[in-house]
Amino acid sequence: MPMRPSQEEDACLAGASTADVLRLLSAGATGAILMALGEGPLRTKELTQRVPGYAPRTIYRYSGMLAELEVIDREEEPGVPSKVVHTLSDPCGTELYNLVNRFADTSMTRLPDGRIDAHAWASLGLLADLWEAGMVAELSCEPRSPTELARGPHGLSYHQVNRRAGLFHTAGLVAEQEGPGRRRNYALTHKTRRTMGLIAGVARWRHHHVVAEDEEGMTAEEMATVLRAALPLASVPKHTRKCLKLCVISEDDAPGGDGEVVWAEVEPGGGIHSCVEPGADPNGWGRGKVAAWTPAILEGHSNASGRQSARRRSSRSGATYHRPVRAAILREFGPPEALAVEQVPEPSPIPTEIKVRVRAAGVNPVDLKTRTGKGMAGVLGEPPLCLGWDVAGEVVEVGGGVTRFAVGEEVFGMPWFPREAGAYAEFVTAPSRHFATKPHVLSHEEAAALPLAGLTAWQIVVDTIRLQEGDDLLIHGAAGGVGHLAVQIAKARGANVIGTARAEQAGWLEGLGVDVVIDYREQRFEELVGELDAVIDFTGQLGERSLPVLRPGGLLVSVPSGVPEELVRHVEESKRRATGFLVEPDPVGLAGLDALIEAGKLQVHVDRVFELEQVAAAHRAAEDHHGGGKIVLRV
Repeated sequence: MPMRPSQEEDACLAGASTADVLRLLSAGATGAILMALGEGPLRTKELTQRVPGYAPRTIYRYSGMLAELEVIDREEEPGVPSKVVHTLSDPCGTELYNLVNRFADTSMTRLPDGRIDAHAWASLGLLADLWEAGMVAELSCEPRSPTELARGPHGLSYHQVNRRAGLFHTAGLVAEQEGPGRRRNYALTHKTRRTMGLIAGVARWRHHHVVAEDEEGMTAEEMATVLRAALPLASVPKHTRKCLKLCVISEDDAPGGDGEVVWAEVEPGGGIHSCVEPGADPNGWGRGKVAAWTPAILEGHSNASGRQSARRRSSRSGATYHRPVRAAILREFGPPEALAVEQVPEPSPIPTEIKVRVRAAGVNPVDLKTRTGKGMAGVLGEPPLCLGWDVAGEVVEVGGGVTRFAVGEEVFGMPWFPREAGAYAEFVTAPSRHFATKPHVLSHEEAAALPLAGLTAWQIVVDTIRLQEGDDLLIHGAAGGVGHLAVQIAKARGANVIGTARAEQAGWLEGLGVDVVIDYREQRFEELVGELDAVIDFTGQLGERSLPVLRPGGLLVSVPSGVPEELVRHVEESKRRATGFLVEPDPVGLAGLDALIEAGKLQVHVDRVFELEQVAAAHRAAEDHHGGGKIVLRV
């Protein structure tokens, strides 16, 4: 039984704060040692095998940090560190292990062998800094600029805040947003909001095993911060457009007082927005002491009531759903603001499917059109919908019969197109053959920019035209998101490529391999080229003008609108060919793209990356965007 500091004054972390415990878990191999011992007692040599990358003496040293806090017990054998037996203490060690293991299952990345990724442990140290500096409290309700954050009670200068904010952003703990006057603001990510359960749990663990008997593990003010930060993860559709009031009471508060008050407003979809001041009289209220709110935070998000899945999966699976996860939901067709991040049930794969933790999702023109009621809206039906088809992430679960992938493998793909895939979400499930192994040289963001545009280009150039070495190809919209990929695929096959684009894009296209760039604003392409083997019209508007530049038997591919009826007769009379095109999931095509990328023959250009919570801003940017670089959501 671990001793409280009052009994054991020289304990290593006597009186340790919540941030201190998080830093202990992030220090070297300590977190990995804790998790390894959850399986049972281990000698140092065995621990070294379970925690690769560390020598036995290093493992012994890190386990000593846990032993001094009495999280583990050690049966020492003097002079032989490798034979020391390490065991989780009970209940101190086992409670900490259960807490971290539970958090890891929902919010940390596990490797294929079940171990937690080293970067995930390191992020706990940054989370400790974020919490200790009071920035979670500052950002729990609304975004703040570095200047505003520098005014906090932490005593950090503007430059120190700016530097730390950069580290927090890199770790995914805060997101950058554009504020008034184009100034940079920071906001809490859902990744950080999900850590509030861990922070509350560590505080309760401290109260039981570390701090003095009469000291609370967490103050009322700290618990109010936890509530404000965690509430946006929940959904309360019964209180739509109402105001909630939560009171956190400490032992020192006067009887009948409100203590620390947490206000929240409920949005139209049932999502919760923490606020400083109420916008209406409270419709719902909760009251409880600090200790009583802790289990509510630990359990709350897993039992939160949310909407049914936006995905219409009944036609293709009997999948079951579990805890709520984030997804950008389109409640009604309209402008970008019609998209909002909500909590939806987590999907599970059925046989032949894999479940992918989405790390990034591409934003495509078809997404924008579908959002307004055009594009694939006729296929998907009425909202609510979760848009997006471009996915990059890692496999976290496989259904029965799947042999192509294992848990932990990184994949990318374009699942279900044109059915609803729901790529704007934390998880997607789809047949394993809708995915391929992610190119090793690409980041998740770069890989997410590729599938739909890349497969469109590949299937047109390789499968539809069957382009051969020496063929002459004209590409209208060569600098576009699909066009610039088609250029590179055609060049990789040895074709002669002519592209129409704006004059200022000529240098970039020539760098991709275009042999001749035609400025469509100043030149008429039909006066400059002829006897071509194929034309790809990515504008959908130049089919009639393009037919005469084809040789007899040449092929026109019109995307995305297809071949108009009035053009069909001209095609037959001219002895040319013409076809429309719609992309489909294709693991062979994905593998072909991967091979070109690995060979250095295909480049992927990402213009801007937005956090999932910035989905509306991402759609606005995509509407104003012209050129080959893609807009990508980081999830």
